[in-house]
Amino acid sequence: MKYGNLEKMMLVLEEREQDQQDQQLAKAKAEAKKVSDKIIAEGTARLEQRKARVRKELEIREEQEKTRIKMRENQKVNLLKQDLIQRELDRCKEHYSNLPTEQYLSFLAERLQATEQDSKVLKILVGVKSFEAVDQVFSDRYVVEVDERLQSGFILSCENYNINHEVAELFQFRKQELSRTMMTYLFEDE
Repeated sequence: MKYGNLEKMMLVLEEREQDQQDQQLAKAKAEAKKVSDKIIAEGTARLEQRKARVRKELEIREEQEKTRIKMRENQKVNLLKQDLIQRELDRCKEHYSNLPTEQYLSFLAERLQATEQDSKVLKILVGVKSFEAVDQVFSDRYVVEVDERLQSGFILSCENYNINHEVAELFQFRKQELSRTMMTYLFEDE
């Protein structure tokens, strides 16, 4: 026998078997490490992707919230601006409703002259408080009548239509235009 005794042969076979098992174990460990590294790398990549997605979602939510807050604040500012404009328009309306007699008569004369260019004014309707002054100045050329519904201003009655110059009506009719003008005047820096 080449190897010697049986015990020696068994020992050699066991050593070979152990070497093969050690090699297989080392190979399995290496493959397990590769798989483990791959799983960890994929998990880390997914985690980073998820972190990036969550960061992006948070940034979007933050921008949305900032936009909502900005819109709410702009609404509040706009409401304050509208309130201020309305108060100023009311003050202007009050001023024009209570014009001194000379200014009232001057405004009436100006409107009569402008209206007469297009149509003949048949009569002037005024409120009770303005009747005497208007009657004294214009009764020689126009019929002047009292309209108790008029609080301020006047109505020019032409052949086919009336032109209403009552202050409240003028302000209501031109509210948007006056509001825009007031907005420009008060907030021109914006």
